[in-house]
Amino acid sequence: MAKRQFEREDSPYTRRQKRSENGNDVSVQVPPKEIHSWKDLQQLLAFDQQGGAQARQNIQDFKNFLDATAYSDDAGVKASNRSLLQEYLGQQRLQASNGLADLVRSWSFAAQSNDERLFSAIAAVLALFLKTTSFHLEFREHGNQLCRNLLEEDSSRLFERGLSASRAKEHVISPCLRLLTEVVAYDGGAAAKLVWHRRDVAFHRLETLLMTRKERFDNQKQSSRKPSVRDNALRYLFANLKLQNSMAKAGILTLAHGKLARAIFQGLGEDSPAILNELLSVFKKYIIADADLPRNVKRGVFRDETLARIAALYHYEEELDPTEPQLSGLRPYANILEEQLILAVFKAAPDALVDYFKMKNPSLLSQN
Repeated sequence: MAKRQFEREDSPYTRRQKRSENGNDVSVQVPPKEIHSWKDLQQLLAFDQQGGAQARQNIQDFKNFLDATAYSDDAGVKASNRSLLQEYLGQQRLQASNGLADLVRSWSFAAQSNDERLFSAIAAVLALFLKTTSFHLEFREHGNQLCRNLLEEDSSRLFERGLSASRAKEHVISPCLRLLTEVVAYDGGAAAKLVWHRRDVAFHRLETLLMTRKERFDNQKQSSRKPSVRDNALRYLFANLKLQNSMAKAGILTLAHGKLARAIFQGLGEDSPAILNELLSVFKKYIIADADLPRNVKRGVFRDETLARIAALYHYEEELDPTEPQLSGLRPYANILEEQLILAVFKAAPDALVDYFKMKNPSLLSQN
């Protein structure tokens, strides 16, 4: 896993809001809270109806703690933080407050009080908790309990709240999508079945979110370094296609009367190379190669318009980024994933072969 730099003392995340004498909010620099015991974590994460700037600062301090736990260059810091976190979670279990119940309660309160900043921050830190603990067996039970808590009837509606935000509120939508991705992927997909059971909220407006991109200028493609709502929606979809059973995958691909499947392939030429390669790989391995997935579902996904969009990748030209590994244009003779996907489609649906070549080179039809 790639390492990240920690938040420094001059980071905007270390700012705390204070009330001045005239009642206005002013920003002042404060150092991140040091966490030395499980009681420090308990204090940070305890439910507080006051909310506001202090609650957001507490969440940011917990995020800093998790960042250090996952990405510190100091193995001692990682081990010490994991020990503190495990002790805190153990104490919560003794108090019958499993699965970060206080934090989930705070998330609900943020939704009820229309505090979007707190709502987004909690969703993001819950996703980071699952991502951080997913590599360590000692947290397995706690992580699975959190996933179950989040997918309970009342809590799951919070996802619907986030996914229902207007397209302009990417800061609200994207953390919810990342959290859902971590939930479905945790412990090898232990909660995947429950995610599908809650599909009315877990896949709410997904077909719309798949068509939500950042504004671009001069035909600039999506940047892989700054994920858009579509990028996050696709990665959530990929996690489900990898981990759900064939029946659930068939259901996902036919959601919204097939609109979701069509939205996946719209505007492929505007996606980043990383997203395109993952898309081609996932659909080849987990859709085309899935022998238990009904043939009519596969044919419904790879309809004529989908094949046309895949064929259009022949003209895909990537703007080279000197900070990233160079990747050739996605053309069948140059990119093995696209070639393999097209061949796999033909094998699963031979009748698509003629349509593909009609769209690929219409001039062939006029040659007798």
